[in-house]
Amino acid sequence: MMIGTFTSDGEARFPENGEAGIRAFEELIGRKLAQVLWFTAFKPLYDKLVALADKPIAIPEMASGEFTYGQITKADWIIHTFSRMKSCPALKMFSWFNINKELDWRVNSTPAVLAAFRKMMSDPYFESECEDPRPAVAR
Repeated sequence: MMIGTFTSDGEARFPENGEAGIRAFEELIGRKLAQVLWFTAFKPLYDKLVALADKPIAIPEMASGEFTYGQITKADWIIHTFSRMKSCPALKMFSWFNINKELDWRVNSTPAVLAAFRKMMSDPYFESECEDPRPAVAR
């Protein structure tokens, strides 16, 4: 399956052969995302994508590094982001960039961040329709 990409202003870049079954986003606004509530940047792009076609939307990579911006922390950002995702029914998949390199992007970068992520992922809205292929012992 080919995946299309979108620039930060919502311009589509689909493969020429038209096989894009899932639309994907490039970085919305890079590192400055920590200074903006995620939904403020995402919602206009989301609305443009939904208007283009009746297809599922995927965010192939998302994360936040550790930050404090006024009273907002990474844990707050996670709660805000995933709470607002629930108002985007075409958004069917996201993948968290879970690595510690130039910034600590991991969901377990601090106990508060891990607690926020676990809280949001325990919401039935985020349950996958796919079954875990690993044996129960390996989980």
